[in-house]
Amino acid sequence: IAHTYLVQETEPFSLVSSTTNTGTEGPTWLVERRRPSATTKFTGTMSHQARRTDRLSAIIHAFSHFVYGYSKGKLLSCAPARLTVHIKGTLTNIEGKDIMVLFDLMTHTESGVSGVGDWGDEGIRTYIDEHDCQDLCKNLGLNDMYPLTQEVLVEADDVEADSNSS
Repeated sequence: IAHTYLVQETEPFSLVSSTTNTGTEGPTWLVERRRPSATTKFTGTMSHQARRTDRLSAIIHAFSHFVYGYSKGKLLSCAPARLTVHIKGTLTNIEGKDIMVLFDLMTHTESGVSGVGDWGDEGIRTYIDEHDCQDLCKNLGLNDMYPLTQEVLVEADDVEADSNSS
């Protein structure tokens, strides 16, 4: 069992929170008491090439591809996110089982305002350019269901331009 607690920032807000509004409630963080210091970096904010060849890494990269495709421009959290990036994990023993706990996830969004590390369309385009579908993506049919092409962004840009001109 992971022991966690909530911590709310007060002014002055940390740079990490990306909160600049003074006089407002600060962001709330979920904090764990203990976490091993060794981490595994699966992807970076603007670096999406597979760093490792193990099964877990393949799953993480397929997950990013799925989230991008399934969201069709919107992440299920209702944020205008299109891509989950910057995924790290730490091997943690929970109730006698070694489990990889993922953390520090970031997103790239159309508007580029989801928080620290959001590079907007530039980040999404970098992902499309760098992601290389490995066997798991192919076996799951992700590239057939959700092809990673620049045309997806062009179509989204066209829809946004049409809605803004109305």
